[in-house]
Amino acid sequence: VDGEPFAELSLTARSGDPLGSLVLHDSAVAERVRSHRTWVVLRGDVGAGVDVEPRMVGMVNGVRRELAIPAGGASRGTVALAAFRDGITHIAGGFDHMVFLWELLVAVPLVARGGRWSVSTEGVARRLFGLLTAFTLAHSATLVLVALGLVHVPGTLVESWVALSVLVAGLHLWRPLWPGREGLFAAAAGLVHGAAFAEGLLGSGLSAGELALPLVAFNGGIEVAQAALALGTLPLWMTVASRPALRRAVAGAGVLAGLGWLVSLWS
Repeated sequence: VDGEPFAELSLTARSGDPLGSLVLHDSAVAERVRSHRTWVVLRGDVGAGVDVEPRMVGMVNGVRRELAIPAGGASRGTVALAAFRDGITHIAGGFDHMVFLWELLVAVPLVARGGRWSVSTEGVARRLFGLLTAFTLAHSATLVLVALGLVHVPGTLVESWVALSVLVAGLHLWRPLWPGREGLFAAAAGLVHGAAFAEGLLGSGLSAGELALPLVAFNGGIEVAQAALALGTLPLWMTVASRPALRRAVAGAGVLAGLGWLVSLWS
């Protein structure tokens, strides 16, 4: 679908089985890759006399592997709630996104002086707000553009850019590369991460109208998870930033993780 590999599975009810609500259990990939998710789209329901445009009915992932599909499909509220939860679990289960966010957060209290980092608590709230806002606006834009099919970027290239952003953020955390311009870097990286967020909605065949609610809810879940991570771990990343040895450990881990992901993608 859209140049990416996909799998199609046809299920046939046994003769004599009642045709009503069904429960979909999907563990083929999710039990091995917890960040994997499968959006379920209803294209028709012969028993309920439904033959309309495709519409989303829910999702399964590494945390929730079963989806109850009522006859006639799920309500829009159920779909929105599933998308919102998926946004939260996507951040919680996406190790690459978590590492990148942590690199951004640890850099918030840092100010470059003489080519080296020093800690300044003055204006931390303003810098944190600016950084998260830049990242949010950028990834929201590409999330919408890619999910609606208006922009297409090969999946391997997207994942490579995500890995590269983790690597570069680690280098910047070790020694300032663009002091005072972290917001611009967060926005540029957000464009890449937004394309990665949208991958699960590609090839669904849904119209823009059907995608609108899941997109908004999914993006809302991502923002809630990011805000919870930033505020909930504030004392921790402030401590890491204030201790050079810990900061360099986080920076080095980010560089190695990004490099490792790049090698695994292209080897």
